[in-house]
Amino acid sequence: MKRIKNVKSFVTAIIVLILGGVCLGIVAFRGMETRLLIAGIFLLAWSAINFFSAFTKLSIDNQAEKVTDERDKYITMKSSRKALLITNYLISAACFITMFLFAISKWEQLLTVTITLCAVLFLMLFVIVVCNIYYEKHE
Repeated sequence: MKRIKNVKSFVTAIIVLILGGVCLGIVAFRGMETRLLIAGIFLLAWSAINFFSAFTKLSIDNQAEKVTDERDKYITMKSSRKALLITNYLISAACFITMFLFAISKWEQLLTVTITLCAVLFLMLFVIVVCNIYYEKHE
């Protein structure tokens, strides 16, 4: 019996396998729907690739630990922090622009876009706080 080397790929393979099975199950019970058949076949192929990867390759984190030093880790942390900051600024700017355009034009679709962008900002904040709490406890 083979040992799982990459847990993330294994979990992804199981989730994608379930989704592919659901797509093909719907095709079997409802009748032929081309989009669901194609999606099911694509998902099953993706699942097979992830299963292969889970049993043959180490995770990227394990591979990176072997070849990185402190300077590389610092650069990675600094660049990811800057990328997150730039993304946050872009989403905030888009949110305020769509809110301003909604105030001017009263076009209701802009309100939907504004609410969606605000939800993304709150989701980003929530994920950052959860990751921070996790790493405070586990590092």
